[in-house]
Amino acid sequence: MPDIKANVERALKNVKLNETRFIGVLAESTVACYAGLLQKLHTEGGTDKVQLTVFAATVVKNRSHFIYRIGVYTNSGTVDTALGALRANVAAFINSNKN
Repeated sequence: MPDIKANVERALKNVKLNETRFIGVLAESTVACYAGLLQKLHTEGGTDKVQLTVFAATVVKNRSHFIYRIGVYTNSGTVDTALGALRANVAAFINSNKN
């Protein structure tokens, strides 16, 4: 797997206001592929924030599905936390669609 932390730092360094940067594939499993995006936004409150989007691509019952989690990026641990939560969401989605 690629060095996720290095990809995130590189994206943070290069992302411009209102621009989205792909940070790469974050993980793969037998049921899904996980990737991430960073976007720098200017809020109504007048501050700049970085939004993290992690998403999974999976196939259930011969149909493609994309599952997303979106939140504010605060530090490198944010990616791990979001990815863990997304993996749990994907597992629950797959489990609820077994029959």
